[in-house]
Amino acid sequence: MEELFPLVAGVVVGLIASRIASTRVRLIVAAVLTLAFAATATLISGEAAESWAFIFVDIGAVAIVAAITWGIATFVARRVAQSR
Repeated sequence: MEELFPLVAGVVVGLIASRIASTRVRLIVAAVLTLAFAATATLISGEAAESWAFIFVDIGAVAIVAAITWGIATFVARRVAQSR
């Protein structure tokens, strides 16, 4: 269950980022949320007890899933707008 948290968090970050119009604000919000969720994932899984270096794995997981989710959300939004 601990390994699902970064993936779900990435989806949440991607969906939030897709709703922000300003590129600068979108990147700042996505970066802050990615770091916060990755740190939380590292703590939840207990990896922090071994080494804080595991946070980089969680940052990567959250960021990649967020980027994919943002891309899909943007694509779907454009398709819906075109069909109207």
